[in-house]
Amino acid sequence: MLPITSEIINSSLVSGHTSDALKSALVRPIIKKPNLDQNVLEHAVLELPQLLSQLHLNDLHPVLQLAYRRCHSTETALLRVHNDLLRAVDDGNEALLILLDFSSAFDTSDHCLPR
Repeated sequence: MLPITSEIINSSLVSGHTSDALKSALVRPIIKKPNLDQNVLEHAVLELPQLLSQLHLNDLHPVLQLAYRRCHSTETALLRVHNDLLRAVDDGNEALLILLDFSSAFDTSDHCLPR
């Protein structure tokens, strides 16, 4: 599969053209640990009025940071990315989305410090 994918990407880069078939995607979120409540941390932080007031008063929340804001969620973030991609393509630009999952990156690393 890798040689075919590499050839498609390289041809696209050389020609400056991407097939319309490659400009769409079907995204299906997969919960890796279904037994865990995905909203615990977010809800816990939302219940900390001191933290939220400091973020607001000192303008420490970046505009595009959607986590830990009332009425925002991962769904809001996905809708924003989806909208940005559609607008880029509608404007005649090329759009590329690269997703990296680091959730298990350190699962097999030894975190113990030497004594």
